[in-house]
Amino acid sequence: MKAAFWSFTKEFTGLPDLKVDDLCAKDGIYRRLKNGTTRAVVEPGGFNPRNRYNISPGIVHLSHRANSLGAEVNLAGVSGIIRKKGDGTRLDETDAEKLLCCNQGGNPNRNSDPLISQQAYTQVLQSFRYTLANPVGLYIAGIEEKGLLLPDNKTKVPREWWNVVRGADIWDPDTSRVLRLELEVPEKENLTVEDLLIGGNKIRFPGQVAELLSVHLFVTRWKRGDTSVGPEVKCDATCCRKGVQLELTDGRCSDGF
Repeated sequence: MKAAFWSFTKEFTGLPDLKVDDLCAKDGIYRRLKNGTTRAVVEPGGFNPRNRYNISPGIVHLSHRANSLGAEVNLAGVSGIIRKKGDGTRLDETDAEKLLCCNQGGNPNRNSDPLISQQAYTQVLQSFRYTLANPVGLYIAGIEEKGLLLPDNKTKVPREWWNVVRGADIWDPDTSRVLRLELEVPEKENLTVEDLLIGGNKIRFPGQVAELLSVHLFVTRWKRGDTSVGPEVKCDATCCRKGVQLELTDGRCSDGF
């Protein structure tokens, strides 16, 4: 695993002398918990996903723990079990936030986690089984092309300006498995990325471009032999609410929630 990241990092950073050990945490990385103890995030000598070469000049892969494959597998797994509410009746798929509060699959305040959980849970309610498709990954599904315009604020940026570095099929949302995508204006155009417009505004930050992208994961599904939905279990948790903010809880709410 470390060797694979090393290979990609050398390619994307342009640093041919980079060594595997440069990507590792010699002394380990630890997180301090609320009770004052520490927990190892990376064991000594292990791969450091936030190594400096993944920040500048690299960005080889997503490093936030919410984007890890483990988080994806967990979300798909807990969403594949039918849940029962406190009164014993079956929880339906209509409220994505309520479902995620029930199965604790992720963060109910994100845009992604509740929606992914809802779509997976719907498959189970329809008597489907599913498994994450191989290779497991979180892929770029597509680009909102009409959102990125030339300086005339009318003409869409040509598709040729988008370069798929890792993956394929960016223009087919049903099959796209793009992991790395670059936007580059050809030199002959006498323009830069900062001359392009998103929502009528010139590009100043990478996040403006990121908002044009959608992501997805793939599953393989198959019907059960009957109309059953598998085991039904009670919710693992619930949520308290303060305005639009949700807080996972075992039933006790924090002040203000």
